Amino acid sequence: MGAVAGSRRISFSRGAQAVLCVASVAFSLSSAVAAEIVCSPTLVQKSDWGYSKRTPDRCEGEYFHVAANPGYSSVLHVVSLVARFGAVDPQHDQTILVQWKGAPPSDVVTLTVTSLRPEHYYRMDANVSSKASAYEWPTMFARHETLRPFELALLAQTSRGVLLPVTVGVPKDPSAPPKPFLVIKTTKPLSDLQYTLRRIDARRPAKAGPEPKPVPVTGEFITIPLSLPSAGDYNFSATAHVKNGPLVALPLTFHYVE
Repeated sequence: MGAVAGSRRISFSRGAQAVLCVASVAFSLSSAVAAEIVCSPTLVQKSDWGYSKRTPDRCEGEYFHVAANPGYSSVLHVVSLVARFGAVDPQHDQTILVQWKGAPPSDVVTLTVTSLRPEHYYRMDANVSSKASAYEWPTMFARHETLRPFELALLAQTSRGVLLPVTVGVPKDPSAPPKPFLVIKTTKPLSDLQYTLRRIDARRPAKAGPEPKPVPVTGEFITIPLSLPSAGDYNFSATAHVKNGPLVALPLTFHYVE
């Protein structure tokens, strides 16, 4: 269709486009109704900064390590799945925008933020309406915990258990390719860890799986860069040997939208 006579085409700079994007997200956030959340009873603490219900849709605060142990029936846990990490700083930003794509319209998304600082027990859980695809995370507790950007672990999961890679903050260059990565937490010392990653394609018959890729085990948290050539559903599987112990596994599925 041609342009209307007498009209002018308006173009926006990259900075203006980012501002418009944030404004659009803010509008969608304000129009969505938050889903009520139930705080984990094993984590709730009766103190000013302890983990408890802060708003109808959010639980947040510190918790004791012994309180978390009953829920750790396995060794490996995924704590972060990020598609893009923008320039954010919880020590200066009043809120941090966290966005995701691909959640089914009927699913509630739970966003969890934890700390990658060793032996630091902080957690935020927020339920987000199926009508929203972003959350404005208030950073008051993160500032109290003196959390730095590289210590943030963020995980978004639908009510059906599918993970969604998140974008943290607003990328400086939205046209730059994403650099997705996943972080695994281990509750026991490991001697080795390897993983496989496969895109699920219902149109093609399953073939022999990819060769496992070894990952250096550097401590309690293990970061794995992900090569995602296209949008779609992916199966990720990690296996590891516990030192002087058994072989353990972590299977998961996530939905990636470029």
